[in-house]
Amino acid sequence: MRKVHKQEVLTNFRRMEIKAYTKEEAKEQSPWTIMKDATQAWRLAGKPYSDKDMKAFCLDYLKKWTQMVPGLGCMIVYENGVPNKKHRPFKIVNKKNKKGIRKYTRSFIAVDDDTNELLFWVQGEQPDAVKLAEKTFFEGKCKGSMTVFLANSIYEGEPVAFTAEFAPSTISKEGTYIIFGVDKF
Repeated sequence: MRKVHKQEVLTNFRRMEIKAYTKEEAKEQSPWTIMKDATQAWRLAGKPYSDKDMKAFCLDYLKKWTQMVPGLGCMIVYENGVPNKKHRPFKIVNKKNKKGIRKYTRSFIAVDDDTNELLFWVQGEQPDAVKLAEKTFFEGKCKGSMTVFLANSIYEGEPVAFTAEFAPSTISKEGTYIIFGVDKF
């Protein structure tokens, strides 16, 4: 009968691939604390990628550098990412107002202070908002306090001023990082 090492019974090995622009981003996405970069050792071992060879490499590396401690892991840079270094990584497109002059009306927006839930939104004057606030308390929709914000709503004209979208540099790309570690059961 084979003796089972106590450490093998208590640990669970896992490996995963992460897509990220930098090593730091990959480390942040990892469920383990990354202790060591295993890229150089992986390359010296002949870049094993088949499931069996990769698992053997990862287990040996974890035994050597983390002593199979749950919560610790290592990382292999399979393909380097190129981070977005664009100073202004966005594109703003102004919307032309073809519907004429914008006309506004006053709006009141009530938010529950405890849950940050929207309680009501009304267009009109302040007495209308006060009546709705009283009604909200009478109906039991708000048990604590609320804050009522004043906003202007457009009822005539183009309501969209501009659109904005993320526009990274053309050479930026996500890299592939292989992380592996030991989970707790």
